[in-house]
Parts: sequence; structure tokens; C-alpha cells
Amino acid sequence: MQAIIRTKAGKEFSTMKVQNIESPKTQSGELKVKMVSSRINPVDMDLMKGFPSLKYKNPQIGGIDGTGIVLEVGENAKDFSVGDKVIFYRLFSDIGTWAEEITIPANYCAKIPSNIEVKDAGTIALPLLTAYDSLTQLNAKKGEKSSFTVLAVV
Repeated sequence: MQAIIRTKAGKEFSTMKVQNIESPKTQSGELKVKMVSSRINPVDMDLMKGFPSLKYKNPQIGGIDGTGIVLEVGENAKDFSVGDKVIFYRLFSDIGTWAEEITIPANYCAKIPSNIEVKDAGTIALPLLTAYDSLTQLNAKKGEKSSFTVLAVV
């Protein structure tokens, strides 16, 4: 399978290459997902250039969010079945969605409602979690009202 790989540390985008790698093995608590979409966010590019505090895998696949179809369900991964459409977001310390297939902890995933196309759902993961994080940092309380301005370019 193919993936966008960080070949070495560096601030240049030339450190990223499309390479053939083995399909990942599903571990306990994980889902194996055939990727449908993965956005390229500014933070993705920053993460691929390198953060001194992060431990990078070798090879390191880029990307922190996306959508796909479940191919395998690992032992102890509850509430998911093969064929489920899912949306997910990875931790900055566990990036890796720019590949044809990935494994991801099931608790990072949510099912996509049947009335939403998988490719369309891929546009909402990071913005949705950014809004949630903003509310958390503002110490928003249940029942309080907040307003966010969202711009979508299609």
C-alpha cells in the first residue's frame, strides 16, 4: 500500500515522499480502516516538519484526521463492525492517516450517520474538535451559550 512518509527530520517539504509500505496489523482495541479522506491541515504540515517534543516513528506517516471504512475489528474494540463508515482524529503524538490503510484505536473513532457521505464527513473532524477544545479551554459550563464563526471553502 502507499503512504505519505516523513523520510527524515527537517523543515523542508522535500522530506516527505510517497512510498510503498506494508499494511498495518490490527492490535487489540484497534480498527483497521480503508481510508476514504484525510485532510491536509496546517498543523499536519507543522507536525511533519518536526516538533522536538514528539517521538516520531520510522517511517512516520502524516495526517491526524480522516474518514474511512472499517476493514477489521481488533479484539476488545467494541461497538464497531466490518463495513462501518467512521470518522476519526488522532492525537498529535500518534499521527498517521495519509495512507491507503491505517490502524487506529477504536476510542478515537465515531460512526458516520447513514445520511452523510464518507468523503463529506472528512471535512468536519478537526474543525469540530477545535471548537470542542476551545469550549474546554474557556471552561464553558453546561447550559452556557457560545458562538463560533466557521468558514467552509468548497
